[in-house]
Amino acid sequence: VVSTQSTGSSGINAEYGGIIVTIYGMSYARVALLIYGGYRLANSEGPMLLLWHCPYIAVCGINGVSECYYFATMSQAEVERYNWKLLPFSVCFLALSVCLSYVFGSVGFILANIGNMLIRITFSIRYICQYFGGYDVLHRAIPSVPELALILVCGLCFFHYVN
Repeated sequence: VVSTQSTGSSGINAEYGGIIVTIYGMSYARVALLIYGGYRLANSEGPMLLLWHCPYIAVCGINGVSECYYFATMSQAEVERYNWKLLPFSVCFLALSVCLSYVFGSVGFILANIGNMLIRITFSIRYICQYFGGYDVLHRAIPSVPELALILVCGLCFFHYVN
């Protein structure tokens, strides 16, 4: 997907990389483990764990960038207040880990990590929007609805075809 920027040059939008890798990574998790470890690994719980690691890695990337900006623009006092906010995040993560692991097994731990990262991203985005004085700054970072729909349809088709 190519975009035209204000300078007139064209390039790949960065936000598509994570989405595309997540969609195709989820679709081809079993194939990747089949090539890497053979039938024994591909017919175990491995493909399901690898499948759920794809969105986890994408969410970690978003969290990393948003928290990096968050910490770079905060004062020392704000950083210390945020560190105290991490304590409830840890308790929430622990509760999510126990509950989701009980319900979903090993995948529940990955889902708990995704939930923890999403909560942290929410706090970072809230701060960034306050810093810039509104949510307009996010419109440049989020793909349009038709683009997301196209990627989702392609992902569903590949997921159904491969699995």
